[in-house]
Amino acid sequence: MSHTVPNPLTGYTVEGRPSPPSVPDGDGWHMNQETPSILINHNYCKKCGICIAVCPEDVYQAGPDGGPIVVQPAQCIWCEQCEMYCPDFALILLGDKGW
Repeated sequence: MSHTVPNPLTGYTVEGRPSPPSVPDGDGWHMNQETPSILINHNYCKKCGICIAVCPEDVYQAGPDGGPIVVQPAQCIWCEQCEMYCPDFALILLGDKGW
C-alpha cells in the first residue's frame, strides 16, 4: 500500500532567488545563500500589506491586485519579519543563512 504525502509548498511561487545553490561536497563545508528564495502563496494571501509595511529593505511592492510582489530580492537581509508577521502564512523564506 502506497501513501502519498501532500506537498506543503503547493500553491507557492518562487518570487526571489530562483533556486537554492548547489551544495559542494567535502569536509562538511557548504555554500550559504546571501539572500533567500522568497515563496509567496497568492491563494493564501489576503492582500493585507503587512509584509510590504514591515520589510525594512523595501523588497516587496503591491502588485496590480494588491498582493505582494518581490521587486528587489537582492535587497533582502533575511530578517524574516515578512514571514513572522504574515497572518495567512503566505510567505516562506527558503535557503541556508549559515548563521
